[in-house]
Order: sequence, then structure tokens, then C-alpha cells
Amino acid sequence: MAASLARRVSGLLRPLSVSLCSKAPQLRRLSSLLQLQPVSRSAAAAVCAPLRAAASLTPRYNILQRVTPLIPSLTLQLSRSLTYFSLKKGKRKSVRSVTQRFMRLHCDLWIRRKAGYKKKLWKKMPARRKRLREHVFCNKTQTKLLDKMTTSFWKRRNWFVDDPYLKYHDRVNLKL
Repeated sequence: MAASLARRVSGLLRPLSVSLCSKAPQLRRLSSLLQLQPVSRSAAAAVCAPLRAAASLTPRYNILQRVTPLIPSLTLQLSRSLTYFSLKKGKRKSVRSVTQRFMRLHCDLWIRRKAGYKKKLWKKMPARRKRLREHVFCNKTQTKLLDKMTTSFWKRRNWFVDDPYLKYHDRVNLKL
């Protein structure tokens, strides 16, 4: 599939100098059809020389890097939408989806619900529904990323009446 796509798009991806200089005879024919003065070989060479020099300076890319601008869904970059400086006060802002989906424990760990815990529950078995209701700890990489995406307000220690997470806030028998 990739090979056929590359063949179809190869004309578009070729550097400008190669396509112009290799088609100098076609340019001469085209100019004669349009009743223009024919392009001489020296004029074509004068046009192509700087273009060839520029093409030699441009780096060569593999097919994926050359096709990606044409098909952006191939390497879609996810965005965290982190605001470093807000417009009103110029302060860093937390990513709202992080504060809604995750919870930070006092021991610097983050917990989350399992994916799909409220989707199409009618077709899931009771054991699976029970598993999906559980909370999961985030790993070290995710924890560091979530800390970067939130401000110090979400990292402070809070005390709630009848907190169901009270026994999870402090680490016990866990060495780092």
C-alpha cells in the first residue's frame, strides 16, 4: 500500500529543481505551442543551476516524512493544551481534563478510574462491571506528566470529612 501511494505521489514530492530541469525539453515544446520564444539550453541551465544547488542542500527524507504533510492523520500529534501564561493574570493554568479525570493523593501518586467504566454497561458482565469500577494507580511517567499539567493548588493537602481515600493518602511499607 505504501509503495503504491509513494508511486502516485512521487511527482508531487520530487524537488522543484529536478522536476524543472528534467523537463527543459518539455518547456521548450510548451513555449513553442504558446507562440513564445523558445527557451535555449543555456537559459534552462541558468535557471536550473541555482535550483540544483538548493536541492543539494535540502536534506533527503524517507517516504513517511515526505507524505506526512499530505496526510496529517498518519502522525497525529496529541496536544496537552497546557497554558503557560494566561491572558488575564499571566499565570500558568491547569489542564481541566486532568483535574476532572484524575485525583492526586497526598503521597504524590495519582489515581484514575478504568477506561470505559460508564460506557455500554448493559452489555458487560457483572464481574467486568465490578472491575471497571475500581481505581488504578498511575505509573511514574504518567505521574510526572500529570504533575507538570497541574498547578500547586491541586498538589496541596486537603482534608475532607469521611474521605473514602483516607487510607490511601499515605504510603505504608513502600520503599522508593
